[in-house]
Amino acid sequence: TDIIIASLLPEGSISFLYFADRISQLPVGVIGVAVSTALLPMLSRQIAAGKEVNAMVTQNRAIRISLIFALPSSLALAIIAFPVVSVLFEHGAFDAGDTRATALALIAYAVGLPAYVIIKVLTPAYFARGNTSTPVRIAIICVLINLVLNLTLIWWLQHVGLALATAIAAWVNVGMLSAGLKRRGWIKSD
Repeated sequence: TDIIIASLLPEGSISFLYFADRISQLPVGVIGVAVSTALLPMLSRQIAAGKEVNAMVTQNRAIRISLIFALPSSLALAIIAFPVVSVLFEHGAFDAGDTRATALALIAYAVGLPAYVIIKVLTPAYFARGNTSTPVRIAIICVLINLVLNLTLIWWLQHVGLALATAIAAWVNVGMLSAGLKRRGWIKSD
């Protein structure tokens, strides 16, 4: 939805969001996808063997490991957004103004980076138990929240508002996934 709404903004907005999103997705792929890929089969084996306590310990460990990498990555991306964007993209027709616009979007996406990673780590807890519908329902709700936030924040923050709306919706997704896991007794804070 971000790109569709960004098409209503001044020229370049789609590119600013696209470039910022590509940079922010690198840590998500390296951390979130890697942990999620290893986590799902491990949780599935533990749950099939009736070892719910072990599954919760594994889940908590995965969350901690992910946050150990995701939080510093998020902070680093926010701090070095301008130089990273400048080095990667500022040449040819991409000027200093474009760097600034893209870096601001990257900072907004960085706010949600830990959430994007944790979503990848929480979702296998549902899948390993055969519950695929709850994460999908939560994702649909969060898409709607993202759309409402997009249409609200775009007026004050332009394309940066779209990136920030995505980050906020991701945190809502984490909250809803976590609440669902706690309510079912599938995860406990330690």
